Amino acid sequence: MHRLFRSALALFALLAFAPTASAQLVIEFPFVDAGDLPETALMTRGPGPLSRIIGRISSPADIDLFCINIINPAIFMATTVDTFGTLDDTQLFLFNQDGTGVVANDDAPDDALRSTIPAGFVTTPGRYFLGISAFDADPLGRVNPADPNSELGFIFENTKFGAAVQRPIGPAGGDRVRAWSQTGFDFGFYTIDLTGTRVCVVAVPESGRVALFAAGSLVLLGFALRHTRAKGMKPA
Repeated sequence: MHRLFRSALALFALLAFAPTASAQLVIEFPFVDAGDLPETALMTRGPGPLSRIIGRISSPADIDLFCINIINPAIFMATTVDTFGTLDDTQLFLFNQDGTGVVANDDAPDDALRSTIPAGFVTTPGRYFLGISAFDADPLGRVNPADPNSELGFIFENTKFGAAVQRPIGPAGGDRVRAWSQTGFDFGFYTIDLTGTRVCVVAVPESGRVALFAAGSLVLLGFALRHTRAKGMKPA
């Protein structure tokens, strides 16, 4: 069965059993494309705690940022390990509300390619930006934040691959994210599971949220079917 068709079916299953108001699910694709900077990030909204984000890196150059509200820093965690997705090699980045780096991870200890920001790296509740990219697209800032003509550098060290959880100690570690480095090496759907978080904007009644999910799943299935037929393939 075609990769895209499998992905759409899996997402349809996730939506069919979407969490209730006690466990909020946010979907990026196909409703809106999350931007790659705090100014264009997707403002998560809906009722209840935020426990899952589903989206798509549409090309190797695509990066998605989401505004999240960390309400319990002691248990906050974000992970793509053991989740639905065709984006195999993920990277996760957490930024403060002003866009400065907090923590990042490329490969989790229990997965060679997926990523985890573990508990214990956030101490203050509030709004943050959670970013996801395909390896090896990394955030850049000004090496000298006070100089508008300063060259751009890595916010997180670009040499610490593997299971290292990184702090923002790169050449531009003191600046906010302003751009991203080279494009990644993959694209596809992803799921980020979270704990200790809520949405940034409390909105959308439960009935409206269910209808929105249903519409999204149908759009995804239609997109996958058209793509499969265009390739002359039949879903197994």
